[in-house]
Amino acid sequence: MKEFEDRFSELQADMVSICMEYVKDRADKVYIYASCEVTNIGASNINTK
Repeated sequence: MKEFEDRFSELQADMVSICMEYVKDRADKVYIYASCEVTNIGASNINTK
């Protein structure tokens, strides 16, 4: 289970980093939604200041 948690935390950190890069570090909060289904993988983000 630890391996899953480590990998998941790494992916979360990458997603937050990408979102902050996108808004040039001008967001106080970042909300990330990700979905992985058999036929579809998607993600979106909302950045607030």
